[in-house]
Amino acid sequence: MNIKGSRFLKNRAGSAGVISLRTESYMKANRVMFQQNSAMEQAGALYTSTESYFDALDCTFDRNTASESSVLHVIGSSKTKNITMT
Repeated sequence: MNIKGSRFLKNRAGSAGVISLRTESYMKANRVMFQQNSAMEQAGALYTSTESYFDALDCTFDRNTASESSVLHVIGSSKTKNITMT
């Protein structure tokens, strides 16, 4: 999945306020804003599961909330590298 120049604002869910990447999924985001999204459990913005990949370029994560992992929740053997959040 590729998402470009989009905004996700005030979405709500039990888990993964905006996007849930399940087993062996891939998503690329470019200039995407994730603002004020929430989840009752984990991952206010993005949830990644086993063998899932997520690339973000020039994205904004602002005021996303969850009881666990307010922005990004990575589980299983999901690979993470080159993560920079400012």
